[in-house]
Amino acid sequence: MTSCSVHDPVAKKKKDVRRVRKAEVLKGEGNALYMRGEHRAAHAKYTDAITLSRNAILYANRAAASLSLNEYLDAACDAHQATQLDPKYSKGWGRLAKAYDVCSWLTLRGSLHTDLLS
Repeated sequence: MTSCSVHDPVAKKKKDVRRVRKAEVLKGEGNALYMRGEHRAAHAKYTDAITLSRNAILYANRAAASLSLNEYLDAACDAHQATQLDPKYSKGWGRLAKAYDVCSWLTLRGSLHTDLLS
């Protein structure tokens, strides 16, 4: 009887480990890009990493990149996902608060501008 890798738990575990390692490499690349101010490229690296390994740190890092790109709703979604995956990860909560704060301010500012024009 031959072993089928689909049903082989050892093969699956090895594949999962490779995916997590590749995600860690992509995260490191994203972090380096982020530190150089290349936020769009960093965002793309974090996105690639998330396709391999969903974890709070990757979502929080992508939220940070989105905040730097002034993409506040995307940042809020990613930060929220980070808090769902790991409720104890404080950076997820911090980025969620910042995204909500900016969204609230922009909404208020838009309302005030509309009132002034009326």
